[in-house]
Amino acid sequence: MWTGSSDAPPTARIAMLAPSLQPSERRVAEAIAADVEAAIERTAQEVARVVGVGRASVVRTAQSLDYEGYPQLRVALAREVALNSSTADDEVDGSMLGMLRGAVDRFAGRLSHTVSALTEENLQDFVRVLDESERVLVAANGLSAPLGLDLAMRLCLWAARWSTCPTRSRSRSPPAGSAPVRPAWSSRARERAGRRSR
Repeated sequence: MWTGSSDAPPTARIAMLAPSLQPSERRVAEAIAADVEAAIERTAQEVARVVGVGRASVVRTAQSLDYEGYPQLRVALAREVALNSSTADDEVDGSMLGMLRGAVDRFAGRLSHTVSALTEENLQDFVRVLDESERVLVAANGLSAPLGLDLAMRLCLWAARWSTCPTRSRSRSPPAGSAPVRPAWSSRARERAGRRSR
């Protein structure tokens, strides 16, 4: 069931919830996300026929995404498509610089989609848990390794205890900068450590 922001578009909800949905609901959600325009035009019965599930599975999928039923999901999908197409209409010239600007604009437009699922309560809970953690393991490999290292460095700056789990290289030597670092503890972490040593 959806617990994120009520402003989150349907495709963001599908991306977040798909792994936790029942198999038939997941198939419906993936079919909707794969062809949003067709999902807007179809009835719940037509979606059920195309996906190969019962109509009730389509309605349950919409309800799992926090809509009353499939008609409300269709309206939300139409709204999302309309909002996305209004930003896509601002075409730029065919130059390389114009293409770069267009790519940056599309990326910037997707950032709000990425964070649309967050609520103030979820974010505060996450920050509280992170602040109360004695140790945070940052595991990243491949193309996400620089992002993992950046997060670990930011946590270090915030005086949190952390460690990384580097990708194994063929030479079996850890990549530069991947060794665990133990920065100065925050006052809260020092208090906890003092209580345990007593």
